[in-house]
Amino acid sequence: MTWWKCQIINGSTLMPFTSLADMWWRTIKTAFQGSEATRQKFAKALRTKFYPMHLQKQTQREFLTLKREDLCMVEYASKFTKLSRFSLEYVATDRVSTLRFEEELALYIRNQLAGQQAQFS
Repeated sequence: MTWWKCQIINGSTLMPFTSLADMWWRTIKTAFQGSEATRQKFAKALRTKFYPMHLQKQTQREFLTLKREDLCMVEYASKFTKLSRFSLEYVATDRVSTLRFEEELALYIRNQLAGQQAQFS
């Protein structure tokens, strides 16, 4: 077992991260069964448990200030998608996410998109 795959529990015991996730999943699994379970609720619970709040806030700030500027379209789309996963309240629906993405596109691209009808699920 390597140190970077472990976490110290109660000051002394090394436990693999996968074991921590397994233990957490066993205790919370029943809450995610049934009609009220959604991917977003699960993602939020997972982030709360394993992603420190200060990193969540930092990632959220990075998403809110994301500008296309010198990024090529593929880089911008990739970064937008990656950061939006941690800012679900700002991209609650496909429509909101698409509008937010389009805000940073060049004007000539936005004008071309304006004539197309978007399909939202």
